[in-house]
Amino acid sequence: MPKVPGPCRALTLANSKGLTRALCLGLALLWGGPPSKAIPAPMKDDRLLAMAGVAVEGTVVRVTYLRSERQGQYANTVFQAELRVETVLKGNVKTGDILTISFATEAFVGQGRQPVGRSPKPAYFPCERVRAYLSKGKSTIYYTVYWNGRRGLASPPVFRLPRPDGKVLRCVAGKVK
Repeated sequence: MPKVPGPCRALTLANSKGLTRALCLGLALLWGGPPSKAIPAPMKDDRLLAMAGVAVEGTVVRVTYLRSERQGQYANTVFQAELRVETVLKGNVKTGDILTISFATEAFVGQGRQPVGRSPKPAYFPCERVRAYLSKGKSTIYYTVYWNGRRGLASPPVFRLPRPDGKVLRCVAGKVK
């Protein structure tokens, strides 16, 4: 006999006829059935600020392609962005500093349907103005603290990232080159 949720178990044991089973399975579906995987909820700015070692607003002045790699059913492309700091919200950085932020894009390349429950990864585009909540990794590289730890403040002229054949895109006088 199949496993049945708690409140229906007594009914099933007392009467294992098809009607009782159908009723209990219907109730199980109404209660939501098994838990599903979902994207984690976005964090609010105050929580992101508390998590971050550095929080800044600035313009992405350069994005460099580093490498592509496959991890299981996903292809990751790794980049580094250089962000010119315009406003310091938290941390030991100054206006005018250039922060190097490592980030990756991810594409599903597996068989069948893409599994649910993976958070989107933040990406930085040349000439984009952003607010970034960052933590410092080894040496001088920063990472976004959470999947929604990057806020677009002003869109770039184009949403484009460098490819392996053109390893660097720069923001020059408000244009991507």
